[in-house]
Amino acid sequence: MKKLISYIKLSIYINLYQFISILHLTFITFWVVDLNAQSIYWAPYNEVFLLQDTFYTGDTTEAIGIGTYPDPQLHIFLKKYIIPEECDTRPYINVFSDDFPGTILDTTRWLTEYPYPEPFNIIHNPTSNSVNFRENVEVDNGWLRLKLKKLETPMSFEWEDDEGNHHTKTLHWSSGVIHTNNQLPSSSNPSGCFRFGKFCSKIQIPAPLGHWGAYWLYGWPGEIDIFEFCLPECNELQTTLHQWNLPNGVLSLGHPAYPADHIFSGLSSSFHEYCLEWTPYKVEWSIDGQPFRTFYRYYRKEDDGHGIAFWALDCDDILSYAEGDTSIMLYEHIAWNRFDIFFLEVILNTAITLDVNPPNVQSEMIVDWVKVDQKKDYELEGETYLCDRSQTYTFDLNGSNIPSLVNWSVTQGVNIISQNDTSITLQPGTRFSGEVWIRATIPNHESCYDLVMEKLIYVGSPGIVSVDIVSEPCEGWVSLFVSPASTFNSYNWNVVSGANLLAASLNAAQFEYPIGTNTIEYEVTISNECGDDTHSETIQLEDCEGDQKNIVVFPNPANDQITVEFENFTSQEMENAMLHVVDPLLNTVKTQNIDQLEVQVSVVGIQPGYYYICVPIPGDIIYSAKFLIQN
Repeated sequence: MKKLISYIKLSIYINLYQFISILHLTFITFWVVDLNAQSIYWAPYNEVFLLQDTFYTGDTTEAIGIGTYPDPQLHIFLKKYIIPEECDTRPYINVFSDDFPGTILDTTRWLTEYPYPEPFNIIHNPTSNSVNFRENVEVDNGWLRLKLKKLETPMSFEWEDDEGNHHTKTLHWSSGVIHTNNQLPSSSNPSGCFRFGKFCSKIQIPAPLGHWGAYWLYGWPGEIDIFEFCLPECNELQTTLHQWNLPNGVLSLGHPAYPADHIFSGLSSSFHEYCLEWTPYKVEWSIDGQPFRTFYRYYRKEDDGHGIAFWALDCDDILSYAEGDTSIMLYEHIAWNRFDIFFLEVILNTAITLDVNPPNVQSEMIVDWVKVDQKKDYELEGETYLCDRSQTYTFDLNGSNIPSLVNWSVTQGVNIISQNDTSITLQPGTRFSGEVWIRATIPNHESCYDLVMEKLIYVGSPGIVSVDIVSEPCEGWVSLFVSPASTFNSYNWNVVSGANLLAASLNAAQFEYPIGTNTIEYEVTISNECGDDTHSETIQLEDCEGDQKNIVVFPNPANDQITVEFENFTSQEMENAMLHVVDPLLNTVKTQNIDQLEVQVSVVGIQPGYYYICVPIPGDIIYSAKFLIQN
């Protein structure tokens, strides 16, 4: 198949010449050969316009496919002289993230309306058949749900534009939106929140039926659509770069946009990670770590008299092309005009397209997390263990271009001796042992949010601990958990008398013992670089009562499926109950609803080993005897 290659090492080979002189433009009809079908993006064009552009003063420009949104696209390459710079090799670090804990949206990070005058705060999109309601934004213990609901009664809106024209609009659905909160005191960029970075979110998009989900960046006059689903077709994902800020002389050409439609199967059936990387040299889209479209900023032109090629250049390509020159001439795609100085907001929303009014079927876009990474070389360096309480310890904030007004903070257990923009000096407290966070809050001139650098340290030897106990006297086992636990420490468990050690991992251990045993004696030694402490205890075991609740699991051993019976449970206790398959250290490997006193549970995919069934009920947690999975 012959395809038009756009943006990624765009190569134009002209096979058929057809010169027509109209308005001093030279028309050339050509076919373009796909050079690298594995990684290129193409658009449906087979004609190119080459001209000496009269719209501009100064350097000559060259144009390809002059047109307006949405098709054909406006392809103009502006000659530019640039000074090659060293490529930015700094690592990406996280500057913004939200995994939506709890049940309340963090309104210091997000708005649930667009920050525009009424009614455009809730009906921002002119092509949508939905109105944004705050109640359609739900936080559900780690998930954000952006709901789509059919309105019981359609809503109508009226307004007048700046020229006094009257407008009306009637909408049939309600939808949800979140929009980064650029109204914070730390923000100095009113047009948007972020400049450059890697923008990622893990999302399950709505099923089709005209339900339009979007994840995009916007801040006048820049816009990048990371994706729009169900636009224009519900089996397609559309990505777009919009240019709302053409240079003087071509404003009459309107609003050029650069959409691309991509077909990916099954996007609505599960979560996928959608990312966009925006650098001074390119915009690159990816799904689940696999890039599928790249739009470059700079190109070099080749013309051998028989064909013309525009080769896209990333930063390292520009350095190679310059061959040490301090200034070189390149071609910048007009889509990038001033895009290197835009600041953009992160927006996620659901909607219904204006020409669609599907049946009364609720839908939602589910978001697991959102994060933004930017290139920074800041590091917070210093000792990991603070062992000597009479000594002071200095922690340095290293990196290039560290701004002033860095704000330091620490949690309990240490005293601040001194601080400045690049360092803080601490002294351990006299009695505290445990983990301490050191935080440097740094003004971020490429974000409306401050950047927080953190370092977790440990003060002193492990010190005094408490041990939580979970026991099942009728099953003959007991589990112990050190609290508080820390990955800075190692834990060595030992049974002194009365039981056998069944399993141990970090701060947890499980012992089994003969039913009827009265006491167990154990000790745990906790160690780190500052020293070690030993905790020992004798546990008085409870008696086994014959009428207590019981969970029976069979067959044992099991292969693909087990049957679970619940003895002496009341219907009230079983209402809305969940069973958990847990390993010997009580880590959950599977959860299932309970709808009757005997249920079947598939154990396919669970690693072979010993497990328990546990069921939380009001005021208690009931465990089964251990059973073996050997599939």
